[in-house]
Amino acid sequence: MSLTEKIRLVPISYQAIIATLGLCAVIYLYYVGGIWTQFAAIILFLGVLYMWSSTIRGFDDFQFKNQDLPLNIGVGLVLGLAMFLIFVVYRGLSLSSITFNASIVVAVVVVAAAEEFFFRGYLQGKLSDSFGLITKIIIVTVLFGLYKVSVFSSLRSPLSLLEIVGISCIGSVILSMEMEKTQNLLAPVISHVIWDVLVYSNMTSVPSWIVITPEWTETLYNYLFRFSGLFCSQWELSSYFFSGRQFVTCSGCTGIFLGVFFAFFLFQKDLFEKLHTKKFYVPGLLPQILMFFGLNILDELGVLKSEALSTFQLQIVNYSYTVFGLLLGFTGSVLMINVVRMDSERWSSRVEGWLRDYQYLVIPALLLAFLSDPMSNPQMSALIFFAILVVLGILTAVSFLIVLIASIVVR
Repeated sequence: MSLTEKIRLVPISYQAIIATLGLCAVIYLYYVGGIWTQFAAIILFLGVLYMWSSTIRGFDDFQFKNQDLPLNIGVGLVLGLAMFLIFVVYRGLSLSSITFNASIVVAVVVVAAAEEFFFRGYLQGKLSDSFGLITKIIIVTVLFGLYKVSVFSSLRSPLSLLEIVGISCIGSVILSMEMEKTQNLLAPVISHVIWDVLVYSNMTSVPSWIVITPEWTETLYNYLFRFSGLFCSQWELSSYFFSGRQFVTCSGCTGIFLGVFFAFFLFQKDLFEKLHTKKFYVPGLLPQILMFFGLNILDELGVLKSEALSTFQLQIVNYSYTVFGLLLGFTGSVLMINVVRMDSERWSSRVEGWLRDYQYLVIPALLLAFLSDPMSNPQMSALIFFAILVVLGILTAVSFLIVLIASIVVR
């Protein structure tokens, strides 16, 4: 019995609870520890994602519905303002202290929406079939409290931590009841966003733990660069640079391996079968091959020297390599997929099963790019994201070439 089959034996509601506990552990390790603890958190999160993704059937699972919009917007606004006014009375705050910082607003809106999508949209929805109303709200509230402990335990004193967790749990109960009454995630998202925007409105800057690029980002980049160097010359003149750092592969290899990744990511059985013709393969494969050999021959003959090109000319060459490389990687992957599927019944079903799950590989790339803090260094986040896609493309190309050879040799 495979790991996936064993996981599916566990009821979805309990899978959701286990995944949430895992998420809390991930966040705690990420914020409380050093670089290796953060790496452990990332590895653990991949396991959480694996379990989490197996419980999701589609976007509808998050209870975000395009119906009764005026009612849900109104409920969300009123409840969010009411929660904030209660907080004002509790803290004895002055409404005149409310100011708005664009960075703060963006940060809290993203965080509040993400929390609601997970805890109310996903977790509470997954508990609906197995637990009664009160039990379900208690479970969501306890897990939301543990999540807040994970986030703030290394940043606050015990009394301050107790206060923020207590307030968060009370808010969680209110938002969960709102979700049950409206049966639409829109209302609690609006309430939560309004609450966070107003509560954090007097902050003058985004908290340091949100905007500082973590240490592990540089280490991850170095590992990605070294690994990619096994498959690419990484010639500086033919490479892109992000935030002062060389990309992990040259312009041509970047295009090829991204093309491989997107070919597998966008796999459609019927479409790939229709593309299995010379009219698709020839124009897809030839430009990069001709350009690569043509430029290298001219370089060897001394007719064209890369070092003599202006910055603009070099950029044009590199962009051309990337575009034609995308065509080569995508087209070559379509060819490999079709050959394996059509010429080997033994491998066809396995390959199609793998391709159906391939789309989930983009989640770790998005996660790591997001955790590398796009607010403080968006170029570094872009570098990490595309570098991971390139590495996935490399691993896919190597793995599928092995499958292709095996499907031809072992019949």
